[in-house]
Amino acid sequence: MTPYRPAPTHFADTGDPVFEACWARVEAEWDDDDAHVKMLNHAITASKLPELAGRYAKHKEDVTRGELATKRVAAITLAAMSMLEATRSPKYQRPPWPIVASAAFILVCALIFVWATLSR
Repeated sequence: MTPYRPAPTHFADTGDPVFEACWARVEAEWDDDDAHVKMLNHAITASKLPELAGRYAKHKEDVTRGELATKRVAAITLAAMSMLEATRSPKYQRPPWPIVASAAFILVCALIFVWATLSR
């Protein structure tokens, strides 16, 4: 059995300097909604929503930042769900019955023609 290891309180570098700069601005200006919106927009375009959600989740237990962090995690979840909804394939629709009936009629005519030709 593996011993319990607590999660690190620091974050690994994502390799994206813009992401790190935006997060540093969010940390410095926590009450500025513009910083959070820009961070979310960059995370969406850079496909780093899970990383961003993890960073906000670390602040959920904080007394001063917990409420806003919870709201931001909900916004990230909503953004991820809307991205998934956008990639959904359309629902299958059966072809209209006149087309199916016409195809069946043509098939039956072709089969009768083949049978009549081969039976001579």
